[in-house]
Amino acid sequence: MTHKRNHTLRGIVSSVGFRLLDILLIWGIMIFSVRFIYPETYMHARELLFLSGVAYTIAYLLFAQIFKIFRRSWEIASINDLVYLLLTIGLSVVVVLAAQMFYMRFFSKRFTFLVLVLSVLVLGGLKLGYRIFDTLKISSGRNQGDRALIVGAGRAGTLLLDRIHKSDALRLKPVGFIDLTGEHTDRMILGLPILGLLDDVGRITQKHKIKRIIIADDTDSYKQRQEIFKKCHVPGVEINVLPVFDDIITGDLKISTVRKVNVEDLLGRDRVDLDMQQGESSLGGKTILITGAGGSIGSEISRQLLKYRPARLILMGHGENSIYQIHREQRKNTYGVEMIPVIRDIKDLANCEEIFAKYRPEIVYHAAAHKHVPLMEANPKEAIRNNVFGTKNIAELADKYGVERFVMLSTDKAVNPTSVMGATKRIAEEIIREINKTSKTRFVAVRFGNVIGSRGSVIPLFQEQIEKGGPITLTDKRMTRYFMAIPEAASLVIQAGEIQGEGEIFVLDMGDKVCIYDLAKDMVRLAGFKEGDIPILEVGIREGEKITEEYITDKEHITGKVMDKIFVGRAAAINPAELQAYLQTILTQTDEEATQRTVHFANNI
Repeated sequence: MTHKRNHTLRGIVSSVGFRLLDILLIWGIMIFSVRFIYPETYMHARELLFLSGVAYTIAYLLFAQIFKIFRRSWEIASINDLVYLLLTIGLSVVVVLAAQMFYMRFFSKRFTFLVLVLSVLVLGGLKLGYRIFDTLKISSGRNQGDRALIVGAGRAGTLLLDRIHKSDALRLKPVGFIDLTGEHTDRMILGLPILGLLDDVGRITQKHKIKRIIIADDTDSYKQRQEIFKKCHVPGVEINVLPVFDDIITGDLKISTVRKVNVEDLLGRDRVDLDMQQGESSLGGKTILITGAGGSIGSEISRQLLKYRPARLILMGHGENSIYQIHREQRKNTYGVEMIPVIRDIKDLANCEEIFAKYRPEIVYHAAAHKHVPLMEANPKEAIRNNVFGTKNIAELADKYGVERFVMLSTDKAVNPTSVMGATKRIAEEIIREINKTSKTRFVAVRFGNVIGSRGSVIPLFQEQIEKGGPITLTDKRMTRYFMAIPEAASLVIQAGEIQGEGEIFVLDMGDKVCIYDLAKDMVRLAGFKEGDIPILEVGIREGEKITEEYITDKEHITGKVMDKIFVGRAAAINPAELQAYLQTILTQTDEEATQRTVHFANNI
């Protein structure tokens, strides 16, 4: 945080310095022009000097702000940058002419023309000179280190090359660019050639003995990036990436942002832009309770909720270490939100009621759940107690204490479940739908698939196995799953909670299914190995697992998209008596009986 604050402060100081320098140059141009045009009557031209100088300064600063003159990286200035500078100067001179006509009833053609010419020469020459000096400096001192190929010949690639030559943080020797558009072939960028197109990466890498490929494309489209990643894979060559698109646009790019490509880059999707205004109006100033706040999704929801400025966030969880970590991370947030850590078990109704009675939450995000499929197969009644009765406890408390909105996180494993974990989540969905029928609280469930990087998911398991040299174990080569990045899942959960409607099951658009076997092979390649270096073994499907997951049950149907990447799933009403009969007797049965009955009941709701 301190480093980021210092970096921002340096940027502000630099921007102010450029403004002051340009203002001094403008007044120098004005004084010189008046004395040159009116050498004998210089003292009598003070009104012209003062009026023109003030008008020019104000107009120049205004148009420079509009055209972002002081935010541009002039060491890598392009023709577009110079055009915007000329526009700024030209429009400012027009304002000077208008001021002369309005206040002095005449304008000096020679004086104004000289101001225009000198402004272009001095202001434009200064910035162009900065570019020339920087290029000469780069040419005279190439960095030594790994031979690197920059993929992307646009603004991002140019900015990256400039930063590489100015920093010792990366020991790299760039040898050229790959053009992603086909528009810049046979060009030189800061002294380096464009060596070819994306399909030429393999040949160029071998010819120039490349050790590292750095992807520096200007797009924020994950689909395009994924295609680039695949074509840039060359055995034995490390792939790096610039992840922050906004920093490329503003020129605020730091070498520290260059990192290795990871599995999130392969599976990630285009980012979701939240409606900040709607969120601030409905979440701002509220008391919000998050159950399971120490988990992967619960903790990310709490991070994203901060920017909406709720009055307080109650971070509730069963594991003290995870709650301690997320509270420690967020207690000194810059939004002034009160953070309250709470250790509670959702199975304990009385203990949980103490929290509702004390803090009176207005919004509840229910993320607490047992999610590990094989572990719950071995402990089915614990899954039922936690996921079914725990959800029932929190939902009934939300109803009793007048919570405005209750958002439950569900899973695609609840669809036609074969596991007790998936079955308990399906039953939990129906419990909140039943409570919603008679409650003033608005209850909704949000259903989505696997999240990348969550604890217990397949990705960290594969990473651990690769680090140990293998083998990678998977249950079946045919297995497919939906994946979503944790920040995207949390964003969509918050969005779904804002949608008007109640008793709904919102289904998140998970994109395309991912073949787990292909994912394992991609992760092997990302680690720098060739296919076959790390063996991949099938160990057979475990109890409760499915080959593929689904969005909706056979009895449900999607009624339409209510927001980007969010759909509404509708199902027929269940028989409340059957649900009550299940709840009253399920915990009296043996583990085997409870598993069979829970899965059967969930599939016949």
